[in-house]
Amino acid sequence: MHRHDPLEIKISDCGSSSSSFFSALPYKTRIYNRAELSEELELSGNTADDEILRVGYQKYGNGIFNRASGSFLFIHLDDGGNNLTIASGCECTDTLFYRVNRNSIVISRHLVKLLESPGIPTDLNIRHIASVLSHIPQEPNDTCYQHIKRLPPGHLLIFNASGVRITPYWRFQNIKEVYYKKDTDYIENFLELYRNAVKARIAGSDKTGISLSGGLDSGTVAILAAEELAKTNKRLYSYTSVPLYDSSPFVPANRFGDESEYVRLLCRRYTNITPKFLNAENVSPVDGIIKTLDVLSQPLFAAANMFSLHNLQLHAAEDHIDTWLIGKGGNVTVSFFGRENHSKGPADLIRNFNCLRLFHGKDKIRMLINITAPETIMNVIGHFRPRPPRPDTHWRNFSAVNPAFAEKLGIADIQPFAKDAMIYTNFRRAKFENYFRGVGADFRGGTWVEYGLRTADPTYDRKLLEFCFGIPDEQYRRYGISRFLIRRAFNGKMPQAILWNQTRGKQTADLTLRVGAESGRIENIIGKLKKSDAARELLDLEKMAAVLSRVQTERTPAIASQTGSILLRGVMVGLFLLRHEGDKNCY
Repeated sequence: MHRHDPLEIKISDCGSSSSSFFSALPYKTRIYNRAELSEELELSGNTADDEILRVGYQKYGNGIFNRASGSFLFIHLDDGGNNLTIASGCECTDTLFYRVNRNSIVISRHLVKLLESPGIPTDLNIRHIASVLSHIPQEPNDTCYQHIKRLPPGHLLIFNASGVRITPYWRFQNIKEVYYKKDTDYIENFLELYRNAVKARIAGSDKTGISLSGGLDSGTVAILAAEELAKTNKRLYSYTSVPLYDSSPFVPANRFGDESEYVRLLCRRYTNITPKFLNAENVSPVDGIIKTLDVLSQPLFAAANMFSLHNLQLHAAEDHIDTWLIGKGGNVTVSFFGRENHSKGPADLIRNFNCLRLFHGKDKIRMLINITAPETIMNVIGHFRPRPPRPDTHWRNFSAVNPAFAEKLGIADIQPFAKDAMIYTNFRRAKFENYFRGVGADFRGGTWVEYGLRTADPTYDRKLLEFCFGIPDEQYRRYGISRFLIRRAFNGKMPQAILWNQTRGKQTADLTLRVGAESGRIENIIGKLKKSDAARELLDLEKMAAVLSRVQTERTPAIASQTGSILLRGVMVGLFLLRHEGDKNCY
């Protein structure tokens, strides 16, 4: 069997006489708590990770998946040949696609190969495509094809004569609350879990790379990885996207567009980090979209970032990187900003002298106001303080979906930022739900085959995640300082300019100028889309053309946002529709 070929499994009425364990098409299983499981299962320390899962399954059944922390796809057909069990690990790369037809199921890690299998229908799932365009949550096992489903990370697939059943084997509701008597215990346990998560993911790596920004998430991953690699005189290779053009007109006041300054500060502190700054001068936004469709065979929400992501991973692959670290989950785990300000007064601050030392050279006035004024008074003041209206509160403001088609689908009145859609009244839970649906897993799984990079995200390590969700919110915001946990933990480890930076990096900040440089190409694509029945029905082509026209003259953060959310996302879906109609021209 070719390593990319789908696997067809048939459930027979009469069954079969043997039990079958299948390799995961293929998939290099990584169990991060292998020492713990090996001891529990009485296995030797050099037992292969696949074997650990197999023996664990024989002992615990499906319970082994809740015990195992790792990246895996496990496939088992029972003794009678009547029940197929597939489990995906909780990492953001563990997903596969499947098609069920009566008593058979065809599975593959790669949608492209599944679509090439004989007899696989390719009817489009238009509602899912519209949801991608509008940031409206999709069903976690849906794809852009009606008859092809996906298994999200952290889920079980059971297939038998009754059909297919998908269930999560690990649930958010099962996370236990964590309380310590001493405040310093939170920091010590946090650092231990975080360090172990990084260490487990780079174990056995010949050459480790990281997608490094100027922020806290990937920056702290880089610090822990660099410290661990230094023990064996190894280097960490970092890859950072930088603007090709002057991005300053497109960056709002609370953001920064060039992250290279902060990355250089970190690399001067940790000299075994070798940085590489890449401006993707030879990869255009449309090239990135086409490459993604080549690799994944369906559009993604983050169309504007595709050229940058592909460029980083291409260079990493050329440098023979085998493990690719990211810090995607940091906003809801290690660097969560906290929900409310927990101020216990000056006496508490004095008692916690280590916290007091953190504020040397910081905004002392704001700190004093927050710790001396009762929180209720501050909340009342905040209630009456005028605030600017939140932009883009409805999908119509950032989506290329044709309004008439949205009305036809019944999504015209759905607002992605409302409670019933994205749970945005609880940002942290919403981000977690996105993770558990496997948002991004398809891209990372597909690029593993394309570039040979095994993506690993320590900030979504399950033990670390459970700790970060289980501790009190006051660990994250105190004395008027957000992200208080990670800032205390890495004080002295991370350069102060990064640790206390109140602005956030803006990815592909010069996107509008890049799009302007290939406006003729995009204009031709829109012209082609106007001749497609499917594109005219689904896309608001006039809105896309209007944004393209503004790209030529406007230099504001607003046009930068619409360039990605309306124009490029619309182009990505449009090219997908053209391909489905048989037009594979790259334009």
